[in-house]
Amino acid sequence: PFLDITVEEWDDVLNTNLRGAFIVSQAVGRIMVADRIQGSIVNVTSTSATFCRPGVAHYGTSKAGLTQLTRDMALELAEFGIRVNAVAPGVIGTEKVLALANARGAEEHAAKLASIPTGRIGEVTEITSLIVFLLSDQASYCTGSVLLADGGLTLGIPRY
Repeated sequence: PFLDITVEEWDDVLNTNLRGAFIVSQAVGRIMVADRIQGSIVNVTSTSATFCRPGVAHYGTSKAGLTQLTRDMALELAEFGIRVNAVAPGVIGTEKVLALANARGAEEHAAKLASIPTGRIGEVTEITSLIVFLLSDQASYCTGSVLLADGGLTLGIPRY
């Protein structure tokens, strides 16, 4: 819960998800501008940037910040031919998510899946495919966009 998050936990999550992305994106952006390299930067944010879940205020805040940073970067770097976009995954079958699903048990897992309109957890490759698309020339008119990839989870009240 929010009241139990320590300053150390807060700093750790924001340093990883927001500060880290800022440092890397700024370094890459500087190189691209200096060397006149046109291209694309893609950040990975989360549906938690927009939709609240209890107990993860620090995570949602970090991803909301990254979403805003993505838009700010897109605005400022467009004149240099640099596009900046983000992908916002929902529940994706990472090791951590699959371990949590297994720990819940079949009945609880089925109930959680029922809150996702597609009725399933997303595949990691579905996210990487979106990133590859945003990096490609096929997305040359996209900048400042955040692509949701959540199986429709955010169409209703997120419960997963």
